[in-house]
Amino acid sequence: MFLSALQTGKPTVDRRSQNLPNRPCEDVIMETDATYRNIVESSNDGICIVQEGRIQFVNRRLAGMIGCSREEILGTSFFDYIHPDQLQRVKESYERFASGAGSEQAYETVLCQRDGTPMDVQVSIGPTSYQGARSGLIMVRDITRLKQIQKEKRELEKILQQSQRMEAIGTLAGGIAHEFNNILWIISANTEYAFEILKDGGEITNNLKRIERACARASDLVGQILSFSRQQYQAPKPLDMRAIVKETLKFMRASLPKTIDIKTDIAGDLGLVMADPAQLHQVVTNLCTNAFYAMGEEGGILDVSLQNIDAKESPSTPVGMAPGRYVRLRVKDTGIGMEPKVMKRIFEPFFTTRQPGQGAGLGLSVVYGIVESCHGAVTVDSSPGKGSAFDIFFPVIQDRTHAATGQTQTIPTGNERILFVDDEIDVADITREILESLGYRVHVENSPAEALRVFEGQPDTFDLVITDMSMPGMTGEGLAEKLLHIRPDMPVILCTGYGEAADQGRATKIGIRKVLMKPASIHTVAQAIRKVLDQG
Repeated sequence: MFLSALQTGKPTVDRRSQNLPNRPCEDVIMETDATYRNIVESSNDGICIVQEGRIQFVNRRLAGMIGCSREEILGTSFFDYIHPDQLQRVKESYERFASGAGSEQAYETVLCQRDGTPMDVQVSIGPTSYQGARSGLIMVRDITRLKQIQKEKRELEKILQQSQRMEAIGTLAGGIAHEFNNILWIISANTEYAFEILKDGGEITNNLKRIERACARASDLVGQILSFSRQQYQAPKPLDMRAIVKETLKFMRASLPKTIDIKTDIAGDLGLVMADPAQLHQVVTNLCTNAFYAMGEEGGILDVSLQNIDAKESPSTPVGMAPGRYVRLRVKDTGIGMEPKVMKRIFEPFFTTRQPGQGAGLGLSVVYGIVESCHGAVTVDSSPGKGSAFDIFFPVIQDRTHAATGQTQTIPTGNERILFVDDEIDVADITREILESLGYRVHVENSPAEALRVFEGQPDTFDLVITDMSMPGMTGEGLAEKLLHIRPDMPVILCTGYGEAADQGRATKIGIRKVLMKPASIHTVAQAIRKVLDQG
């Protein structure tokens, strides 16, 4: 009935079977025709009737989708509005339908609007009769937004997969870091202890100082790995950016092709900035990775510089940036550069000019977010064929001349009794030797269960408990909860080599007084012990 009314305007109406009122036949026909036309014109889908490839009828919606008037469309070929890349496939599909090989066809394709803008559509073709001849009824649905949602979903799935991979890597990194930090604790503690014993040992003390410096570097490196893999959060703190930039570039050299020449220009008297070390590492990594993709396999020059900048004196600072001193990180490449329309969108999440699978488009948006959180600013200078230069400005919070000098402090001592719990025998042994040399009386247990049993038998004989976090059978936090249930006023210090496993806030809620990250120096351990005991 629908197609008959649409095509001929003269539907066959059986008034008896449909219980229609006894009205003149012409009135019923006109009313029915108007109803069906209203349905077609109010449809959210484009509708047309095609006969021998030519459009014989088109509704308002399809005309609007194409961007032409109905009069301009009638009589034209339906294939004129199909994107050239899709034309052959659509023609073959229609020919199968027209030959009777397929009664209905349904597929996704791309419609070409009058101004050339592509539109993702879903097309379905069904048989109908128009003016007595076999024709095709074509329904066209705009799925551009649906395709965009599907694309975003795929990107989010990629991000989720990447996040899951990073989580797995982080878990592995955390386990390795715990074991590695135990080893560093043994090395650094023995080194410090030997250094204190020898005092003026000539060349031997110089060797010990080298071991101390190597342990400190190794500890910082483990911390960076944990932070970058999100297993350890480091709160913003005063930083010298030079060490982070140099360390990051060492990592980057191993992954970048030999065709890229890395040049650095790092000032020797930078001010300190307030930032999270892991986030600064990510900023440098993302900018260098972006530069690598801009230069491609052909290579080029990657310039990385760090300079002090005064916002009042330098013309390169962004308009509106607060006056004062800044550390400027510049990452410059000799890559393909960017068009102005691309530059306007580079900090948008998911925006990327790379090929599918080469990036999710989050690198620069992450950089922007980190810089904003540090109250800094970002500028970009680029043009096609002339490379790009990213300037990142971090406000200086303190001049190096005003920074702490790190003078040697006296190691505090005591005579209290300490219960020390660590499943690593070497860690326990060297720690006991050091603490006993400082005057403390130390009882060591390598099993948390045994430590709990000993404590239950004589809870009042101990003045302090120091426990490792990760131990077989029971965590340090779990042991602390049981000990504090027996004696709520017992001071407890928790040691960990795994950042996320021991959160200071969570530990405080349990009743733990202090969390120490391994490896800790003798000074740090001794000061923590004295502070906790004196507070008690």
